[in-house]
Amino acid sequence: MSTEFHSSKVSLQELDNNGKFPTHDAADWSTAASYLPNILLDTIRHCPDRSPPWIDPLEGSLLLADISGFTSMSERLAEAGKEGAELLTSIINQYFHSMLDIAREYGGTKI
Repeated sequence: MSTEFHSSKVSLQELDNNGKFPTHDAADWSTAASYLPNILLDTIRHCPDRSPPWIDPLEGSLLLADISGFTSMSERLAEAGKEGAELLTSIINQYFHSMLDIAREYGGTKI
């Protein structure tokens, strides 16, 4: 069975109870794949019959970031209802996109 990969969007199939990749729900996996690390997606592509869970050693560094003022900002935006929630989501997405761009400049990736 083949699994297709397209840049940051991936067409994967959902895992069934046996840990295999059936052909349904590919759209759900395409959306989810943009949030998954490339190393995981590559492993699934190269070893589609490998049943999860599995553990592979990985060398790397971890960056934890605290967004100063996030709690008060999210509380203020919550008062605006749905529009505030959408704005907060946009702000968070922009922040993480910027941080990932910086990491990629130095050869990093999302894990």
